[in-house]
Amino acid sequence: MVSSGANLMCQIILAVMEDLSKRLAAFDQELPRKALFQFDNSGENKNKEVNALMSTLIEKFYMDEIHCNFLVVGHTHCCVDQYFGVCTECIHDQHWIGSPLSFQNLLSTAHNIPNRRPTVNRQISIIFDFRAYFKPVLNKIGWCQVPHCFRFTRYLGKAIMQYKMFSPNIMWLPEAPDQILKSEEELFRHTVADVQLNIFCTVNTEDDFGKSLQIHDRKLSESVTDSNLRFVVSSFANIRPMLEILEQDALIQQLKR
Repeated sequence: MVSSGANLMCQIILAVMEDLSKRLAAFDQELPRKALFQFDNSGENKNKEVNALMSTLIEKFYMDEIHCNFLVVGHTHCCVDQYFGVCTECIHDQHWIGSPLSFQNLLSTAHNIPNRRPTVNRQISIIFDFRAYFKPVLNKIGWCQVPHCFRFTRYLGKAIMQYKMFSPNIMWLPEAPDQILKSEEELFRHTVADVQLNIFCTVNTEDDFGKSLQIHDRKLSESVTDSNLRFVVSSFANIRPMLEILEQDALIQQLKR
């Protein structure tokens, strides 16, 4: 039994789905066919075992589509992160916590505003060895530090995983096999040997990146009169070489995948 890393995260994902399923059942509802998960971009969350679990949920028809989004460094924290701060202060104020049940009760009542407290507080007492279970079927996909968005769908009964750099990006890579493969036999023989990548593809194109900086026409950028915008244009010109180096590192990782 391992109580951290991929095993713990897989167990938590299944516990969340079980809790949600029970809540929906009380209203004669079922789990949605599409799920969106949001994680911190750490190795405990982003790993082959979690990918294998998502693929299993797709292939066993629990879901038809799953999105996993991994937050960038310095992201805006949500209410869950705020509650972690409340719990931390509450724990530090205690002289003694006598048992796991006491600790669970402490976390349930840490917030002094009742409607801000979590509605689910589950104690996970058993963690299965997902790493050993998935080991015989894991593939060799690696170099996944850079992409922050993954999508799992199903085609011919098999889970298909695609990725893109960030949520605003349009294109999922690599191309979905349903566009090029028409039989299960073709699917099992199919390997992706080449993914076409271009400079600034992490922001779709350089023009799209310019538009995000309010530079809608590079030819007219020199005639911009707004002082703030001129500063942005000038700054972009100065940091472009650094951005190209970062982009090249990202492209190298994509090519290795």
